[in-house]
Amino acid sequence: CGKHGIEHRQQLNIELENIMQEHDLIQQDIGLSIDNDLLLKEIDKCE
Repeated sequence: CGKHGIEHRQQLNIELENIMQEHDLIQQDIGLSIDNDLLLKEIDKCE
């Protein structure tokens, strides 16, 4: 039972790391979207 618990914990750690990486990528995408929107608004002001 102890070995199974360790394996399960390791699998959960891997899944959590994957979720955290995906979260970071989504945050980067959102940040880029916001930056692009601000840039386009500034360009519109200049035109």
